[in-house]
Amino acid sequence: MAALASKFANTVRISGCKPTNARRQARRACSREVRASTSSDIVTSGFKLGTLELPEPMGIGCWSWGNTTFWNDSWGEKDEAAARAAFRVAMQNDIVFFDTAEAYNGPENKGSMGGIQQGEASSEVVLGDMVKTEYDPDTMGSVPLICTKFAPLPWKIGRQTVVDSLKDSLARLGVDQVDAYMVHWPGVWQNEEYYEGLGDCVELGLAKIVGVSNHNVGQMRKAHEVLAKRGIPLAFNQLQYSLFYNNAERNGMLDAIRELDMVLMAYSPLQSGILTGKYSATILPSGPRGGLYAPVLEAAEPLFATMRACGAAHGDKTMTQVALNYLISQGNVLPIPGAKSGVQAEEFAGALGWNLTSAELETIRDEVATLRKKVTDASLPAKIVDTLMFSAGV
Repeated sequence: MAALASKFANTVRISGCKPTNARRQARRACSREVRASTSSDIVTSGFKLGTLELPEPMGIGCWSWGNTTFWNDSWGEKDEAAARAAFRVAMQNDIVFFDTAEAYNGPENKGSMGGIQQGEASSEVVLGDMVKTEYDPDTMGSVPLICTKFAPLPWKIGRQTVVDSLKDSLARLGVDQVDAYMVHWPGVWQNEEYYEGLGDCVELGLAKIVGVSNHNVGQMRKAHEVLAKRGIPLAFNQLQYSLFYNNAERNGMLDAIRELDMVLMAYSPLQSGILTGKYSATILPSGPRGGLYAPVLEAAEPLFATMRACGAAHGDKTMTQVALNYLISQGNVLPIPGAKSGVQAEEFAGALGWNLTSAELETIRDEVATLRKKVTDASLPAKIVDTLMFSAGV
């Protein structure tokens, strides 16, 4: 692995990133200007996630790193070099939070029971090696923070399975403690036992903070209640959330998370590339998604025009950067876009250090509401709009 890192050491320079302490200071100075500005309401520099202090309100999703079940047909030197560049560029831009999971399996295990037995190139193994071989304190201002997840498979019975699973993850990651640990989705049973297991992980010093993922408001409140009895905060709920798929704003989730002093960790913030400007009514995604997204993309042009106008108003920001900043500007939301290259990580960093105004946020919400109504009225049932159009992202 180390030899591979050396071989592709110039990949970051290809991406156009020029990481310096001066650059980080300049962005933070920009954020201080945002703090003083009357046109923005929320500051973007610095972010509190439970007891963790993040220098910037963004993380990186690592599902694709080493994964051949969903993301990659194969995993070789070129893929790993690109992922390593993403890690370095993110770290050099103070994006230091990296999200993985035991369920992000490696290539040897496509047919394994439950799909979670890990291979040599699993996301956890790849990330752990990057932390050891790529972290450079001279060009990276903060240490990397690692988050992983417990897969609540039906045969995992009792709270001890949560502890045991984390110990297995720690071995793959090559660390003694993770910064954040969560239950990946609600189990079919044993959920209160799983929440107790999260608390055990904190008390044993195996995890600094804990959270849940893909939990509805009631399930999240139950997890919060169980842990609160032990004096352990539930720090976050990781959910699908983007300016397209904004159910958290409409179903009370975002309000509940604020009430409980938690963070919404947002996966799929770019909606499978739909919010990047890559696709349009005439440039459709490949495969079945093309037909499904066609009516949405045709109706979405007013929204995309609004996003482009917002980007222009803030110094030629891209649609990707506007989409990420929309989430950051909510205040208690941590987007974790997936990065497969240094170029992607560099673009993500451009979402930091500035804020959409309240008026811009409201205009975007209005455009999304209009889009939803337009697509639904055009003969697509609302349930299909939700499940196929607005939720088909990772």
